[in-house]
Amino acid sequence: MSVLACSSALASACSATSAPEALARSACLLPTSQTTVPMLGAATEAHISVASHQSTCFYPAAQGGKNPTMSAVTLSWGGRALANFTALHNPKTILVPGTSPSGGPLAPLDYTPLTVGATKAYRLVFTRAPGSAEFRNPEQLSARKGEYVIIVQSMGLTQAQDDALLGVMLLQL
Repeated sequence: MSVLACSSALASACSATSAPEALARSACLLPTSQTTVPMLGAATEAHISVASHQSTCFYPAAQGGKNPTMSAVTLSWGGRALANFTALHNPKTILVPGTSPSGGPLAPLDYTPLTVGATKAYRLVFTRAPGSAEFRNPEQLSARKGEYVIIVQSMGLTQAQDDALLGVMLLQL
Protein backbone atom coordinates (compact mmCIF):
# COMPACT_ATOMS: atom_id res chain seq x y z
CA MET A 1 0.00 0.00 0.00
CA SER A 2 1.28 3.48 -0.82
CA VAL A 3 0.23 6.79 0.60
CA LEU A 4 1.15 10.32 -0.41
CA ALA A 5 3.34 11.97 2.19
CA CYS A 6 3.51 15.76 1.97
CA SER A 7 4.85 18.58 4.04
CA SER A 8 2.84 21.76 3.69
CA ALA A 9 6.07 23.72 4.20
CA LEU A 10 7.89 21.80 1.47
CA ALA A 11 5.85 20.95 -1.58
CA SER A 12 8.94 19.25 -3.01
CA ALA A 13 8.90 16.82 -0.07
CA CYS A 14 5.81 15.08 -1.46
CA SER A 15 6.53 11.52 -2.43
CA ALA A 16 4.83 8.18 -2.62
CA THR A 17 5.84 6.17 0.41
CA SER A 18 4.88 2.88 1.94
CA ALA A 19 2.48 2.89 4.87
CA PRO A 20 4.53 3.84 7.96
CA GLU A 21 3.34 0.78 9.90
CA ALA A 22 4.86 -1.51 7.28
CA LEU A 23 8.24 0.23 7.65
CA ALA A 24 8.55 -0.26 11.42
CA ARG A 25 11.83 -1.90 12.39
CA SER A 26 14.41 -1.90 15.13
CA ALA A 27 17.17 0.69 15.25
CA CYS A 28 19.51 -2.03 16.53
CA LEU A 29 21.15 -2.37 13.13
CA LEU A 30 24.63 -3.58 14.05
CA PRO A 31 25.02 -7.29 13.39
CA THR A 32 25.68 -9.16 16.64
CA SER A 33 29.03 -10.30 15.26
CA GLN A 34 30.12 -6.75 14.41
CA THR A 35 33.78 -5.87 14.70
CA THR A 36 33.52 -2.42 13.13
CA VAL A 37 33.62 -0.63 16.46
CA PRO A 38 34.83 -3.24 18.98
CA MET A 39 34.65 -0.86 21.94
CA LEU A 40 30.85 -0.82 21.69
CA GLY A 41 29.00 -3.49 23.58
CA ALA A 42 25.87 -5.36 22.57
CA ALA A 43 22.70 -3.41 21.90
CA THR A 44 20.50 -2.67 24.90
CA GLU A 45 17.31 -0.75 25.55
CA ALA A 46 15.78 -1.22 22.11
CA HIS A 47 12.39 0.42 21.68
CA ILE A 48 10.06 0.60 18.69
CA SER A 49 7.16 3.05 18.62
CA VAL A 50 5.03 2.36 15.57
CA ALA A 51 2.72 5.26 16.50
CA SER A 52 5.54 7.81 16.42
CA HIS A 53 7.27 6.13 13.43
CA GLN A 54 10.53 5.80 15.31
CA SER A 55 12.75 3.26 17.01
CA THR A 56 15.78 3.68 19.23
CA CYS A 57 18.71 1.53 20.30
CA PHE A 58 21.56 2.10 22.74
CA TYR A 59 25.04 0.61 22.46
CA PRO A 60 26.99 1.05 25.72
CA ALA A 61 30.73 0.72 26.11
CA ALA A 62 32.17 -2.76 25.80
CA GLN A 63 33.61 -4.17 29.00
CA GLY A 64 37.27 -3.47 29.57
CA GLY A 65 37.52 -0.33 27.44
CA LYS A 66 39.99 2.33 28.58
CA ASN A 67 37.86 5.28 27.50
CA PRO A 68 34.08 5.48 27.89
CA THR A 69 32.19 5.11 24.62
CA MET A 70 28.55 4.90 23.69
CA SER A 71 26.28 5.21 20.72
CA ALA A 72 22.55 5.88 20.54
CA VAL A 73 20.69 5.20 17.28
CA THR A 74 17.34 6.61 16.22
CA LEU A 75 15.64 5.24 13.13
CA SER A 76 12.62 7.15 11.78
CA TRP A 77 10.31 6.48 8.85
CA GLY A 78 7.32 8.02 7.16
CA GLY A 79 6.60 11.26 5.37
CA ARG A 80 7.14 13.57 8.35
CA ALA A 81 10.62 12.17 9.10
CA LEU A 82 11.66 12.45 5.46
CA ALA A 83 10.29 15.99 5.10
CA ASN A 84 11.99 17.16 8.32
CA PHE A 85 15.33 15.65 7.26
CA THR A 86 15.06 17.27 3.82
CA ALA A 87 14.15 20.67 5.29
CA LEU A 88 16.91 20.60 7.91
CA HIS A 89 19.62 19.78 5.37
CA ASN A 90 18.36 22.04 2.59
CA PRO A 91 21.07 24.64 1.84
CA LYS A 92 18.35 27.31 1.72
CA THR A 93 17.27 26.59 5.30
CA ILE A 94 18.47 29.26 7.70
CA LEU A 95 19.40 27.95 11.14
CA VAL A 96 19.39 30.75 13.71
CA PRO A 97 21.25 30.95 17.01
CA GLY A 98 19.32 30.15 20.16
CA THR A 99 19.54 30.78 23.88
CA SER A 100 20.58 28.22 26.47
CA PRO A 101 18.50 27.67 29.62
CA SER A 102 21.05 29.76 31.53
CA GLY A 103 20.52 32.65 29.09
CA GLY A 104 23.80 32.28 27.19
CA PRO A 105 23.92 32.24 23.40
CA LEU A 106 23.86 28.99 21.44
CA ALA A 107 25.45 28.91 18.00
CA PRO A 108 23.29 27.60 15.15
CA LEU A 109 23.81 23.95 14.24
CA ASP A 110 26.53 23.45 11.66
CA TYR A 111 26.12 20.24 9.67
CA THR A 112 29.01 19.09 7.51
CA PRO A 113 28.02 17.00 4.48
CA LEU A 114 29.94 13.78 3.80
CA THR A 115 29.43 10.52 1.95
CA VAL A 116 29.30 7.20 3.80
CA GLY A 117 29.37 4.35 1.32
CA ALA A 118 27.22 5.72 -1.47
CA THR A 119 24.88 7.60 0.90
CA LYS A 120 24.99 11.33 1.57
CA ALA A 121 25.23 11.96 5.30
CA TYR A 122 25.70 14.89 7.65
CA ARG A 123 28.04 15.30 10.62
CA LEU A 124 27.29 17.53 13.58
CA VAL A 125 30.12 17.90 16.09
CA PHE A 126 29.02 19.05 19.52
CA THR A 127 31.01 21.33 21.76
CA ARG A 128 31.62 19.66 25.07
CA ALA A 129 30.38 21.57 28.09
CA PRO A 130 33.12 22.78 30.45
CA GLY A 131 33.98 20.11 33.00
CA SER A 132 32.43 17.27 30.98
CA ALA A 133 35.64 15.47 30.11
CA GLU A 134 33.98 12.13 30.76
CA PHE A 135 33.24 11.50 27.08
CA ARG A 136 35.45 12.42 24.14
CA ASN A 137 34.38 13.44 20.62
CA PRO A 138 30.61 13.89 21.00
CA GLU A 139 29.00 13.98 17.56
CA GLN A 140 25.99 13.03 15.51
CA LEU A 141 25.75 11.53 12.03
CA SER A 142 22.50 11.53 10.11
CA ALA A 143 21.54 10.09 6.75
CA ARG A 144 18.53 9.17 4.69
CA LYS A 145 18.33 5.85 2.91
CA GLY A 146 15.16 5.02 1.05
CA GLU A 147 12.23 5.55 3.38
CA TYR A 148 14.37 5.79 6.55
CA VAL A 149 16.23 8.53 8.39
CA ILE A 150 18.97 7.27 10.70
CA ILE A 151 20.66 9.36 13.39
CA VAL A 152 23.70 8.00 15.22
CA GLN A 153 24.84 9.94 18.26
CA SER A 154 28.12 8.84 19.78
CA MET A 155 30.72 9.76 22.33
CA GLY A 156 34.26 8.48 22.68
CA LEU A 157 34.59 7.29 19.08
CA THR A 158 36.81 8.77 16.37
CA GLN A 159 35.22 10.20 13.23
CA ALA A 160 36.48 7.18 11.27
CA GLN A 161 34.78 4.85 13.75
CA ASP A 162 31.56 6.87 13.56
CA ASP A 163 31.66 6.74 9.76
CA ALA A 164 32.24 2.96 9.82
CA LEU A 165 29.42 2.49 12.33
CA LEU A 166 26.95 4.42 10.16
CA GLY A 167 28.18 2.60 7.06
CA VAL A 168 27.48 -0.82 8.56
CA MET A 169 24.04 0.30 9.71
CA LEU A 170 23.16 1.76 6.30
CA LEU A 171 23.96 -1.61 4.73
CA GLN A 172 21.29 -3.17 6.95
CA LEU A 173 18.53 -0.88 5.61
